[in-house]
Amino acid sequence: MRHHEGNHPRMGAVDVMPFVPLGETKTEEAQKAVDDVYQQLETTHLMFMYGKSAKMPSRSRLPSLRKGGYEGLKERFLGGAWSNEETRHPDNWNGEWTDTNEKFGAMAIGVRPVLIAYNVNVREEVPTASSVAAKVIRSSGFPIKAESGSKLRVRGLLQSVQGMGVPLESHGISQVSMNLSDPNLTSIHLAYETIRSIIEPMGVEVCGSEIVGLVPLDSILEAGRWYHGSDGDHETLVKKAVEGLGLNSLGEFDPNTRIIEWALRGAKEE
Repeated sequence: MRHHEGNHPRMGAVDVMPFVPLGETKTEEAQKAVDDVYQQLETTHLMFMYGKSAKMPSRSRLPSLRKGGYEGLKERFLGGAWSNEETRHPDNWNGEWTDTNEKFGAMAIGVRPVLIAYNVNVREEVPTASSVAAKVIRSSGFPIKAESGSKLRVRGLLQSVQGMGVPLESHGISQVSMNLSDPNLTSIHLAYETIRSIIEPMGVEVCGSEIVGLVPLDSILEAGRWYHGSDGDHETLVKKAVEGLGLNSLGEFDPNTRIIEWALRGAKEE
């Protein structure tokens, strides 16, 4: 880590080790796995319990824990300037900064829901309407400022959403690019339909969407029920979700490799 460089925020060689309950797995089972790993590493590696494993709300969000990155850890842990004492130290801090810590840094470990990287496509080359929609829907909202210099922040419409409008030059369109950090609070179809309801009255067309990486089956089935209008078998609901969300608009969405549970099923069969 002493020689590492990169653009993504990080505080250690591993940085974050999330445990995500899938299918019928319960949060308690995931937490047991967290506890087992924590016990194995607690005497050698500095660890923050985060997400649902955090000891207090202020320690649950990863950005709050990794602020300042690896480069600021030693000064932070040994008493340097820090804005929130609740998030200053790892859960297993013993007051010592060792050679192992210098080489490895620190990491966050904990139970969290599946995070879905999700982009809604907008038919505009410059992300004008896309940026407006992103500001309105993202959880952090947007600031407003008076001529007097006074500032207020307007809260966003959706929960557990990060978002920004970006151009997608390779396709001549823009996107509302999002992280849905808790799909149980904001589903993919809620994000899609909310954005469409904001953008289309502005005279701009929404033209499908894309999921970056993998997606849990429940999220796709929930979207399928919305677009199907009722329940149905899994294959039907997945088909309706792909059609309703326009997931094939930029490239083929293969459910067998993109839905987590189905991808795991295929791997087991091989």
